[in-house]
Amino acid sequence: MGTQGARSPGGEALRDANAAAWAAGSAAEQPQWGRCPAGDRLPPPVECATVDVPLDYADPGGDRLALHLSRLPRPGTESGRAGADGHRTLVLHPGGPGADGRRMPLRPLEHPERVWRDLHAEFDLVGYAPRGVGPSGGLSCAPPESFRAGPTGSPVHPTPSQEAALHADAARYAAGCLAGAPDLLPTLTTADNARDLEVLRGALGQDRLDYLGMSYGSYVGAVHASRFPGSVGATVLDSLVHPGEDRVWYAGNLAQSAAFQQRWEEFLAWVARHDRAYGLGATAAQVAVEAGRALTAAGEAGLGPGSRVGAGELHRAFRGAVYDEAVWPRIARALSEFTDGRTEPLRALAHPDPREAAARENAAAVYAAVQCNDAPWPRDPRQWRRDLRALTERAPFAAWENARENLPCAHWPLPHGTPPVVGAEAGALPPVLLVHGTRDAPTPYEGALETRRLLPGSVLVTEEGGGRHGVTGGNSCVDRLVTAHLLRGEQPSPRQARCEARPEPRP
Repeated sequence: MGTQGARSPGGEALRDANAAAWAAGSAAEQPQWGRCPAGDRLPPPVECATVDVPLDYADPGGDRLALHLSRLPRPGTESGRAGADGHRTLVLHPGGPGADGRRMPLRPLEHPERVWRDLHAEFDLVGYAPRGVGPSGGLSCAPPESFRAGPTGSPVHPTPSQEAALHADAARYAAGCLAGAPDLLPTLTTADNARDLEVLRGALGQDRLDYLGMSYGSYVGAVHASRFPGSVGATVLDSLVHPGEDRVWYAGNLAQSAAFQQRWEEFLAWVARHDRAYGLGATAAQVAVEAGRALTAAGEAGLGPGSRVGAGELHRAFRGAVYDEAVWPRIARALSEFTDGRTEPLRALAHPDPREAAARENAAAVYAAVQCNDAPWPRDPRQWRRDLRALTERAPFAAWENARENLPCAHWPLPHGTPPVVGAEAGALPPVLLVHGTRDAPTPYEGALETRRLLPGSVLVTEEGGGRHGVTGGNSCVDRLVTAHLLRGEQPSPRQARCEARPEPRP
């Protein structure tokens, strides 16, 4: 197309209308399901297919983009005929931006929670690689083998020269995004992801979209529901991104870093309560000192001779603690071993798998592209410095590390966009089930409250005290409500819509 980063003329309403028309046309051309390519590592009975969508919804007669799908057919369904007898399909979205959802249909086979087996008993489960992710366009902004190649540092209070280096790296990365995919890059937006979801609905032969979206997948689902309310079926939005136009994405990431700090401190306090098991200190402050010692030891040189685990890699491993408390014992044990002079457990915890280098860089590229394209970002490094230094005073754990992933937006080679509006008129949507934990750090609880306000008739299931990001799967109370909604269209009463958090892990 040769657009060199400029979107074709046409407003949002035109693009939405074109998406709806494409979805109607796709209904006559069902995906051709077959064995998945060996490189996808998706074993039978999972099947794969592609669905074409317009690269630019303002120019539906122009270039196309093939979205890659996976499907776990409902038990007892003949291969290649899932959906043919009119039974339902549930589309799954794991989040991101940048996450590949093609492994999500494997959850009934790989995860013990009953909710996945119950859903699979009634649904064909479909996952997909969104535009730009993996084989669905494969955005790359830097050579994967050199992208954040460890060991890297992780300064809490970067010096002016370190800040300048961070911005220089971000500027090179942003320029690489445009150089590598000038036509694809402008289309990597939440609005276009929502339009793709509408096309998938049509291609899968569904009058209404049954959908389970987690994290960023909740935002895509909310935008889809707002733009295509007549296409919404049974929908669960789990761990919701705050949809407020003033929170997408810069302010939202600052709020996320503050929530990361709180959740990290909860992890430290848990370790302190189990001092007898780990010996890292009887207070959170003492445990924090030991974690800081490990980060200092890793530094920029690496944790041991020849190690690729610097402070940056170790910090990313520590950040797993704010997403899911199930990893708390492993992190605590590795820190305990480190204090006893054994570094191997920490290295194993944080060592990047070289086989995943391309996938890691692709995920980072799409993450940056969607967020930078979606909404306004400060261009002036001085504003980043002011905001991050103020944030570091109260949330030092992840302030600059989180910003590192977003800094390309300060140097983005395309104009920043306007966040897509989330909202619907009363009665326009069937009830949407929202699921969220009150201590969720990646997507703070306020996002669920705002989504409930903007989508009238939606019902919020709150996991009281829950801090796991992605609640569905493991809390039996939540799982029962999710299953009842998706299978039978049931909504819980206000009293039923509050579930206790799952127990904390044991050492």
